[in-house]
Amino acid sequence: MKSKLPIAPSRILISLVLVSIVCLASCGRACNKSVSQPDQPQVPAGPVATSSANSKDQPPEKLDEDKDDSVAVGSETIAAKIRSSVRQLLSTVFRIRGGAQQLVSDRTYPLKTGDRIKTNDSGTAQVNIADCMTVYVFASSGLTMSTCPGFARGSAVCSSSGTSLFNNRCLSHIRRVETDTAEIRLEGTYFRVAYWPEKKRTIIDVHEGPVRVRQLLDARRRKFDKAVQIDAGCWCAPSDNCFVPGVPTNGPQPCTKLTPENAAYLARTTKESSGRATQDHTPIAPGPTIEGPSSGPGPDPTSGVSNTDTVDFGQVEIGLESVKSLTITNISSLPLRFTSVSLNDPIHYFEIGDNTCPNVGLEMGKACKIDVSFKPLDPGSYLRFMEIADNAKGSPRKISVKGSAVPGWAATTLIQPLALQFKEQSVGTTSTTQRITISKGKPIAPPSFEGPAKGDFKIVSNDCTDAKSLCEIEVTFVPTVAGEREATLVISPPTSGPGGAVEPRKVVALHGVSTPNAPDPATLSPVLKLPTSKVCFNAHKVVDPKAVQVRKLETITVTNAGKGPLLIKDLIPSTKDFVVKSQTCIGAKVTERCDIAVGFTPVDTGVRSGTLTIINNDPNSPTKEVRLAGRGKNRNWFIRGVQWLFRINQGDDCKF
Repeated sequence: MKSKLPIAPSRILISLVLVSIVCLASCGRACNKSVSQPDQPQVPAGPVATSSANSKDQPPEKLDEDKDDSVAVGSETIAAKIRSSVRQLLSTVFRIRGGAQQLVSDRTYPLKTGDRIKTNDSGTAQVNIADCMTVYVFASSGLTMSTCPGFARGSAVCSSSGTSLFNNRCLSHIRRVETDTAEIRLEGTYFRVAYWPEKKRTIIDVHEGPVRVRQLLDARRRKFDKAVQIDAGCWCAPSDNCFVPGVPTNGPQPCTKLTPENAAYLARTTKESSGRATQDHTPIAPGPTIEGPSSGPGPDPTSGVSNTDTVDFGQVEIGLESVKSLTITNISSLPLRFTSVSLNDPIHYFEIGDNTCPNVGLEMGKACKIDVSFKPLDPGSYLRFMEIADNAKGSPRKISVKGSAVPGWAATTLIQPLALQFKEQSVGTTSTTQRITISKGKPIAPPSFEGPAKGDFKIVSNDCTDAKSLCEIEVTFVPTVAGEREATLVISPPTSGPGGAVEPRKVVALHGVSTPNAPDPATLSPVLKLPTSKVCFNAHKVVDPKAVQVRKLETITVTNAGKGPLLIKDLIPSTKDFVVKSQTCIGAKVTERCDIAVGFTPVDTGVRSGTLTIINNDPNSPTKEVRLAGRGKNRNWFIRGVQWLFRINQGDDCKF
């Protein structure tokens, strides 16, 4: 086993010396820095605020407004996302970026994050932010394009001294204005912020609110007082020595109640700069968007203006009308008032329809619509301009309106005939079919019926479902009630036309007359009825075949119980014992009754029987039989006397 080598004491000593030298060097730099700036405050002039995550004191009041909705975190958002610039209105103005640069009048200078604007006792500067916020920095004032040191990072500007007037005409990317003693949330539209660094005093004068402010109580612990909403008037932080004695200091008060020194400090503006600020206090251009496809890309979200705002109808078939809506949203924080909306089209192919844009004022974030229609009557391309006048900057503004006219479905679809007249038809029966021929250049939708009697007409065949140019539709008339029946067959395109236009339909008029139901043939047939099916004759002498007289007759009454006439075609006795004496019923159309006379002529003694067959047109009984019977007597009177005398039974006269 190898033994461990001891470390030499000299090496340990050298290591300790090197560590001591490094520590002394670091401490020396820190100490020198601390000594060289013994009186420097933790935060430069402006708001004093530090963040202490582990503070056990009362936490700062939490507001929803503290949530910064910027894309980037930190004051760099101003330079990265917002176009900012400064120009000198009255000399002298400096832009401080590393060093101080004196500005030249009527020239615009870009601003970056951290740039500071400083004016002397006669200078005035105009700062433009995102084309929708203007800040006027008056004499002996300073404004920094970043959050004040010690404040939470975010989109803010720092008013470090003097008076600045904020003209906020839109939903600005700048969310806060900060001073040494207060934080102002930009909900208002027109207000002044004055910071008096010598007295650590913030004075806010609100012309058009609301704005929300809160006083910074402890910068080191970032402790704020409760937020106060100001709709109009003045407010100070700290609140003591702000208003004249006797005026409450826990909220906004009329600016006339400021102490004379506060009012004088706030009023350090010139007539020229004040006039320019008032003139610029107008809404920015509204943001128009066009509903529907093939429209312009819409406005720039910061300016509300677009050079490509176009209502494009695309292709619209001749004779059709397409409607599009132009939606205008007020992206300004000031009310937007419309004075006129016009569209100059001498041939009136383009027209302005419903217009909900008011002249009384459209509030911030609200929208209104202007409908524009395009109904061309001739082929070609058309371009017109709609002019919208309002109280916003850049008014009046023009929006192009264009579209082209093309031959439509109606022009390429021919139908023959345009009317069908059906013959008189009984209710519930089907007529013969009638044909419609269609020549089409474009597809058609499945046809349908409309009208009061649409259920009385039926399509029995339709070969117009494919793409062929010539097709036919066959229609029948099946009336459900009696009377004149009318309907229309609707032929239409399968979809709406180009540009969302509603295609015109074509119709075929349908007319028919229906009568009550025809009687059932069965109900019109005759029905033969007989009073009896048997006829019994009394005893008769046997008839001499040479005799021509019939001594005994019986009558058979035939009745027609049906609605059709009864035709007796023939009467046929089955034997010579019976004879039809009356032939008047044969060949006659019996409507009610008819009598048939039948005689008994026995050819021999004893019981004689037979039948009489009635041939007729009763569909249910075309042959009807009547049974006949009688008894023949001997012609010898002696024999008949003996039979009577001795009561010799000869049997019944009729045995059926």
